Amino acid sequence: MSKNATILAAVLLTVLTGCLNDSDGDVHQGDVFVTTAEDLAELRGIRGIEGDLWIGSVDNLNDLDALRWVDGTVQITSTSLTSLDGLRLDRVHELFVFQSNRLTDLRGLESLEQVDTITIHQNDNLISLDGLTGVTTIPGELELTENPQLAALSGLENVHTLDRLSVSLNEGLSDLTALSGVSGHVSRISIDRSPSLTSLRGLHVVDTVGSLMVQRTTSLTNLDALSNVKELSNLMLFDNDVLNSVDGLSGADSSNAFNAVAIEGNPALANLDGLEGLTRVAQVTITDNATLSNLDGLQGLFEVVLWVVIRDNPALPECAAQQFVDHLRSLGFIGSDDIANNDTSAVCN
Repeated sequence: MSKNATILAAVLLTVLTGCLNDSDGDVHQGDVFVTTAEDLAELRGIRGIEGDLWIGSVDNLNDLDALRWVDGTVQITSTSLTSLDGLRLDRVHELFVFQSNRLTDLRGLESLEQVDTITIHQNDNLISLDGLTGVTTIPGELELTENPQLAALSGLENVHTLDRLSVSLNEGLSDLTALSGVSGHVSRISIDRSPSLTSLRGLHVVDTVGSLMVQRTTSLTNLDALSNVKELSNLMLFDNDVLNSVDGLSGADSSNAFNAVAIEGNPALANLDGLEGLTRVAQVTITDNATLSNLDGLQGLFEVVLWVVIRDNPALPECAAQQFVDHLRSLGFIGSDDIANNDTSAVCN
């Protein structure tokens, strides 16, 4: 082989080798499990991981200071970490912080800008989400579950786009206002067993909701913070002890949707005023609402596709429920209905 050919071969080998590396550092291919200091040391200088990164019981992350991206999930499950300092991640597919009971915040993640899904689950002493200030868009889901000391969502103030929000079993969570920058369309909002939450303020700029589920709340009396919602596809209200008004949804229209209205087990809800904009749905279920006395808020419905169930509402005249179904049938409803165990003593005009 000539000298020039040898040089050319060496150059090509260098280029091909560089294709296996990130532009500024090595790339690890495959999942990584970190449970010891030795595991961490093996990642020194690694800039990217093509796989998942699982961080277990280590007490610092200093050896990860070169790591910039993970194209899978970063799962942090550590009873030893008191800080995420040492991480300088720019992008990950999913961030999952689980049972890291010595963490009080997420500082160390300030450089994170691209993340599809964030799950924060069962962190006993987490009091804020500070550290996520670089995140502006969450194209997947933000899920916050069983973080008993989390009172507010500070750290999320710069998020302006969010596809799905799930909040459940956070005993101390009373404030969603850090989400005030979120606007436009949210595919799903689910609020479940959040006893300290008295308002949905923070979602007040959202104007389109695919599915709204509020269930098993004990302090939420109204949905007034959602007054900006102009389009709503699914509405599910289950077992909310003190919810007494849905008037905050008075601007919502369901004319482009064929989905569900389900209002079940809300003992303080005396009427459905505010739902007049719901016009087309697949199904209606109104059950076990102790003080519900009329269905006037549903008079805008002109198309129901599958079924109507209205039962076990002791203050609702049975005849009013039947008149509601008869009205729908006069408009072409041919689906099934189940009207039972409402107030049979009441007389309707």
